[in-house]
Amino acid sequence: MVGMAKPFDLFDTATVGREFLEVVPDTEDFAFFRPLLRYWEACRAGRIAPARGDIDPLDLPPPLLPHVVLVDVKWEPLEFSYRLAGTAADTIHGQSLKGVRILDLRPESFATVLNADLTRMAEDLATQFVLHTFTNREGKTRRFRVLRLPLCDASGRLEMVLILADHGATQR
Repeated sequence: MVGMAKPFDLFDTATVGREFLEVVPDTEDFAFFRPLLRYWEACRAGRIAPARGDIDPLDLPPPLLPHVVLVDVKWEPLEFSYRLAGTAADTIHGQSLKGVRILDLRPESFATVLNADLTRMAEDLATQFVLHTFTNREGKTRRFRVLRLPLCDASGRLEMVLILADHGATQR
């Protein structure tokens, strides 16, 4: 269940984990992500992925907007940066993410994992559903799931990544 995002001191993170999950749209566990996936599927209209111009975040249910992120893809060299980030993502990271390069995120281990995942998407254009786990030195854990969806240009090359993050994660 998604709740309000709360800051989590990523700079004091001791461990970062990532697990790829199966996308099972009709399960209750996927309910938060279902509206975005269905919207994306309708916009792609039989193509591998929709174009950025096909997507209007304002067409999404308003409760999702704080959790929506758009990542720009720059080629040669391949580089990713935040174009738009909802308030929940900004809160979690303790800063405005707009314009921030993925490799400049902290902790560095998270930036490396995220960059590798996005590089993989640039190669295979596959949807990604991921569980991230952060445990700080005090043993507190934050978990959150993200659904990453490719947006392609007219040639079918990755242009942006549309992300929905369940920031109402479990803390222990």
